Amino acid sequence: MKKIAFINCFFGKAWPDYFDYFLKGCEYNPTIDFYIFTNIAPQYKIKNVHFIKFDLQKFNEMATEKLKIPVNIKDAYKLCDFKSLYGVILQEYISKYDFWGYCDVDLIFGNIRAFITNEMLNQYDVISPVDKYPAGFFTLYRNTPFINKIFRLSKDFKKIVQSDRHFCFDECNFEFNTVQTQDIQYIDSEIESMAFLLRKLELSNKIKYFHVDMAQEFLYSRNTHIWRDGNIYDFITEKPYLLIHFINIKGLPTFHIEKYTKTEVNKTEVFYISPQFLGRDLKRKFNFQLFINPYQRRIKNIITKVKAITFGKSFSFPFVEDSPYKSANREVFFYKKSDRSVIMLTSTGSIDNYIYNEIFLYQIKGNHYFCWNKIDNIQYFAKFHYLKGDEKAYKIEIEDLKLTEKGTMYLLNK
Repeated sequence: MKKIAFINCFFGKAWPDYFDYFLKGCEYNPTIDFYIFTNIAPQYKIKNVHFIKFDLQKFNEMATEKLKIPVNIKDAYKLCDFKSLYGVILQEYISKYDFWGYCDVDLIFGNIRAFITNEMLNQYDVISPVDKYPAGFFTLYRNTPFINKIFRLSKDFKKIVQSDRHFCFDECNFEFNTVQTQDIQYIDSEIESMAFLLRKLELSNKIKYFHVDMAQEFLYSRNTHIWRDGNIYDFITEKPYLLIHFINIKGLPTFHIEKYTKTEVNKTEVFYISPQFLGRDLKRKFNFQLFINPYQRRIKNIITKVKAITFGKSFSFPFVEDSPYKSANREVFFYKKSDRSVIMLTSTGSIDNYIYNEIFLYQIKGNHYFCWNKIDNIQYFAKFHYLKGDEKAYKIEIEDLKLTEKGTMYLLNK
């Protein structure tokens, strides 16, 4: 049997609420090892889950040493660009394995070996459970020098590694919609992403690349799924899945996560996963707390909004004109209009065609602001991230008042 190891780097203050379910999925895949590099103490021990005490500084030091390029990551989200580099940077931890991969923790595994068979591992060099690009939440690489160094074939490699901006290098440079209808090799992306490199090597017969949809994301499904003793099925169709990814529901106030408790010995372990609920008691997804959560959030947001508009300070916008930001595959330009508002121009994808908006900003606290596009009556919260000594934010995180949509912009020249 081919030996497999998965890597996750998680730096923060606490484990997310769904983390126990992630660990349970790992535990039910005992022939696979999971290495979690983290600055957070583990909650409990699982035989095949290995917690490695780590932090960003140590990662930067190892990356600089192994890549022979200065690396100075300041924001953990930037690690996404380094996922396909783990095979080189963290090789000392995975040298004994035939395959290594990376995975996120905002998911729950089914039976991995049922989907990633030994026959498949004998035949393919790279395996992704998404058809159009290597999935950032789960991708496997054969542990050989050539496969581990594919990332170096990108002409943009040094730019990606040394920039503070997130390029979605591990996947497709944010071209998620375009790749559904066009081959990645014909898309005019800003960088040569791993999707581009793997497709190019596949077409030239230099690697064997398996990319078939095997995972479920609630972005594409509203059905309830059942996890039973390490296997995941659609509750209605009984179709099995490799994993369930919580990517677009994990932060919603309507998504209730039941606290995980251990099942009695020799008793079948079952829990349910839906866009509204994660836990054992399916009936509890209709409980009072779940019903009231969205309203509590709405009331809190209304109070925050009123305070910001009433007492918020004048805001001298810390952006220099003609310094673009990148949001997914769109460029965004900001121009100061007054102490309260900025003009925001967003590219539409057509040449010289931009959407014009005037955004009013009201300070909530520190670098948190309430933003209001009064023309379209669009309201959201924004958090600005600065590097020491910089006047311009290198990253802006936004989310709407109901927490149903989130987005991130990165300064292009960083």
